[in-house]
Amino acid sequence: MEDPNSLQIFLRELRELLEPLAQGIGDEGVRREILLALGLDPSGATTPINIPPSSLQSIQSYQEQAAQDADLKAFISTLQDVTIIIQSLADFIQSVAATDSDAPAGFLIDEVVGFFINSQILGYLRVRSPAIYITVMALKLIEDQAIHFGGIVNLLFKTGDYFEELWGAAKELQTDDDAKTVSDVALFVPGVLVSALLGGEIVYGYDPAVDPDEMSLADAASNRTLTIRLTGKTKDTSDNVVKGGILLSAVLIPADHGGPGVVMRVQGDGSLEVPVNKNVSFTFSVGGPDLIFYLGEGSLDFPSSTDASFGIALKYKSTAKKQIIWLNEAETHFRIGQMKVEGKVSTADYMLKGETKENVLVITTDDSDGFLKTILDAVTSNGKLEAPFEFNMGYSKKKGFFVGGGAGLLMSIPLHKTLGPLKFNTVTAGLMLGERAGKEPGIKAEASLSFGIDLGVLQASVDRIGLAGFVAFDQDSDTKYSIDFKPPNGVALAIDAGSVRGGGFLYFDYERGEYAGGLELDISGILTVKAIGIISTHMPDGRDGFALLIIITAEFGSPIQLGLGFVLIGLGGLLGLNRTMRLEPLAEGIRTGSVNRIMFPQNIVANAAQIISDLRTFFPPENDTFLVGPMAKLGWGSPALVTLSIGVVIQIPPGNVAILGVLRLVLPDEDAAVLKLQVGFIGAIEVDKERVWFYAALFDSRILTMTIEGGMGLLVGWGNNANFVISVGGFHPQYEPPPLPFPVPPRLAINILNYPLARIRVMAYFAVTSNTVQFGAKAELFFGFDGLSIEGHLAFDALFQFSPFYFIIEISASISLKVFGAGLFSVRLRGSLEGPTPWRIAGAASISILFFEISVDFEKTWGESLDTTLPDTAVMPLLAAELEKENNWKAELPPGSHLLVSLRALTNTADTLVLHPVGQLRVSQRAVPLDIQVDKVGNQKAADAHKFHLNVSGAGLSKTADSDEMFAIAQYQDIGDSQKLSLPAFQPEAGGIVLSAAGQQATSSRLVKRNVRYEKIIIDTNFKQFIELFFGFWVGLFAHFIGGASVAKSDLSYRKQQELRPFAEKISVQETGYTVANVRDNTPFTTDACKFGSEAQAREYMAQQVTADPRLAKELHVIPRYEVNTNV
Repeated sequence: MEDPNSLQIFLRELRELLEPLAQGIGDEGVRREILLALGLDPSGATTPINIPPSSLQSIQSYQEQAAQDADLKAFISTLQDVTIIIQSLADFIQSVAATDSDAPAGFLIDEVVGFFINSQILGYLRVRSPAIYITVMALKLIEDQAIHFGGIVNLLFKTGDYFEELWGAAKELQTDDDAKTVSDVALFVPGVLVSALLGGEIVYGYDPAVDPDEMSLADAASNRTLTIRLTGKTKDTSDNVVKGGILLSAVLIPADHGGPGVVMRVQGDGSLEVPVNKNVSFTFSVGGPDLIFYLGEGSLDFPSSTDASFGIALKYKSTAKKQIIWLNEAETHFRIGQMKVEGKVSTADYMLKGETKENVLVITTDDSDGFLKTILDAVTSNGKLEAPFEFNMGYSKKKGFFVGGGAGLLMSIPLHKTLGPLKFNTVTAGLMLGERAGKEPGIKAEASLSFGIDLGVLQASVDRIGLAGFVAFDQDSDTKYSIDFKPPNGVALAIDAGSVRGGGFLYFDYERGEYAGGLELDISGILTVKAIGIISTHMPDGRDGFALLIIITAEFGSPIQLGLGFVLIGLGGLLGLNRTMRLEPLAEGIRTGSVNRIMFPQNIVANAAQIISDLRTFFPPENDTFLVGPMAKLGWGSPALVTLSIGVVIQIPPGNVAILGVLRLVLPDEDAAVLKLQVGFIGAIEVDKERVWFYAALFDSRILTMTIEGGMGLLVGWGNNANFVISVGGFHPQYEPPPLPFPVPPRLAINILNYPLARIRVMAYFAVTSNTVQFGAKAELFFGFDGLSIEGHLAFDALFQFSPFYFIIEISASISLKVFGAGLFSVRLRGSLEGPTPWRIAGAASISILFFEISVDFEKTWGESLDTTLPDTAVMPLLAAELEKENNWKAELPPGSHLLVSLRALTNTADTLVLHPVGQLRVSQRAVPLDIQVDKVGNQKAADAHKFHLNVSGAGLSKTADSDEMFAIAQYQDIGDSQKLSLPAFQPEAGGIVLSAAGQQATSSRLVKRNVRYEKIIIDTNFKQFIELFFGFWVGLFAHFIGGASVAKSDLSYRKQQELRPFAEKISVQETGYTVANVRDNTPFTTDACKFGSEAQAREYMAQQVTADPRLAKELHVIPRYEVNTNV
């Protein structure tokens, strides 16, 4: 059945409302409840209500009609049956009221029936469409449990007046209360509608635990923040459709806090499609990191300069049943394929665009005169000329108003004529809307030719080369008219010269500013050369420039022997200028196999589109970033049984290194492989993120006919995000892994049988983290045909935690016999063992036969509940032992110091620490943080002291600074679990001190003012010398000459330092500091509360203040220094 029209949908909802009511009031008890609710005598419920069954049947018949038959006339006829149902209800109420002596005075039947229908509609909305009910409640379209139809009219036809009355003075957005009042409608209502339309999840505000009048600024903003989570379809790097999600947040900012305006945050990556129905869908696109922007009165600001973008598009796509046709379909008309309205905002630009695609102008020749009909019939079929076209127009910050897409008439006339080696294929001519140089809108004209040439050993094909004309819309344009040479859209070559065979292509995309090309040549079977490259001329930030990426490989027909059976099969390399490397898509490409296409690619010409798409995803343009990567292909055996394609890609800056490749093992040979293993892998050293990781995944692998799958990953992090994870086949089902730079490794699995009628699959995994060991296995089986099947499984999972020691082992098994999907017989078992102290075993077993089931649950706990807390530990011996280690004592020069002298090499200094007179001695350790509260060390409480400090004794050395080290504060202080989640994993704290020779700091002599006089000697052309004593130089000339003096040429001079700074402006990045601030407005508590270098120091200061005055417990909190309110 085809989709119903809008009138049918309306009556379908009306029938859903009336049918339960009509059926319910047939029951006397329901009628009693209705009369009681209306304040009438319930004894009248014995009177039945006469509702003709034909009326409900009429509504259903209309609803089930074909859409074209359900016209307005049939709708009006069916609406009369709706009136009959309502009138039957009104007659029943009126008959009861007429016999009820206690009926309220002034009883008006119309108002009572109206009230009753209103209440039924609201109840129907509350259950059937909660989103609509919540919306009308927020818009105050319901008054006293009745629909306020006057409000609906004002909302639709007097929108400005309606919101003026609804919001009042709050519309000025002056205070937090105003922002909350407006947000309850302006944010909440669209959020509900978006959730209902697109199936997303929304969160709006929260119930504060404190009095609203005492809420902090952060709590007040959170209480009016709307967050929408949308899920839909996205694509991975191999264009496989997978599930994805995006998070949108918005909060209104009042004028009191820098507004009025709205702050929006977008989280996600890639493109997400959320369908509304078969024809309509929304597409959300997010590029780069999280995007945060502020939209105020006439301004769009971004707090971060990091490249990021967010776009929303509404798309309508025609289908065979639903097509948009403009003008009469039987005559000349337009057929629209896709329509899309798109908005996009980024740190560099914002844009609003509308476009249509897959459109066709259909010109019929029936009404043409004889001459035109003869010409048109020569180039058309079935008497119709179809000219496809596209059109788009919009406005952006950078380009202003623009049009494009080729809207117009473009005809390709087939020729198929041969002239010697030339073969003329088509002539293309037409007019279209477009732009010149990507900026100036106007009308474009084209006359081009597509042809091929056959020279025997060389065949070439050229697509659409000719002339391009342009007429600008702007009358004041310097070159309103122009006719230029039109370069071809593409060129393809094929070579067959006996010893040299191959081909290549060049591709031009002027709209995107992208050029691509590929080449593959086989030279006498000795050497195969392949190359593919992309040049982009549209940079992400809109600046002029280009981004180049090229991959070149050479494979040898006869591999070069390297010894021990190893051979060199090929060499290659990658070069990228203004290109970056996206490691997460590369890791995903390992899982999907798309990385294999760029490692020594095969069939470049045939697979060009897919290879270019992968390169765009893996290595997108980015200014001032460069890539270089050598590649090699190695093998072992003859012919090679094992091959390894490996590449090392280096990104500069910041110096990140990625190693990616493909390992293949085939035994005994390629033609009769018994064992075939193929592994794609990637490893990375990310200097900027302080981590090293490795990921590998099997693809297209098998033993005999049994397929093998699986993956493994390794992560080692240091610095602020220290971590260790190794996983082969994934993790325990109950374990939530930390954020990983690669996909969660799939289970190691072998499919022993894999047929529609029989499947046996075995899976396993093993993982080690910093505090756990995990392993497990699972076997599944299925045998079935037609309506009979047997299914079963056996699973085992174990998790061991080191500190405090704990383990849990779980097993489960089941087998079932099903007939046509219904269970005939089944046996299920599950159990778990955990401990120690106490030990606990629990489980369940069940047997099911047809509709009968017998189940047994059991649980047993035994053993003493021992305290697994480790004994207290003495910290002083631990600290002393660390300070006695020689490697914790280092002699070094102060940063920026210049020795100015050369020192001879010292001998026999292995056991001696030598300190330079201007140097410094660093004594530091990482066992215990200094100068802050220490409650424990690891899982052991501190027994001897809780704060430690280093003092200098003796007169030889003095302290100049603290030596900071990174400490995991949660290992040393008692912190709640919720607070642990919000704190950095590692924080800088004092771990030692820096010493220097007491009283020996370098100082300079006092400033001395001198009058400079010179002896001036003049030599004229007769070689006569004139000497003038005590000559005073001009100040300007003196300053000029001093710039060339030896002091200015010294490496220590200011002039030399400036030469090393190519840019006058500098950006200084300060270390994150923390402040103890007032909860109410984020102002510093005191002037001394702003100077803390770590969160722990600030929290300790706050604890001291609260101890002195307990009333401050709810008035103070610790925030980063950049969140401090300085506007008060």
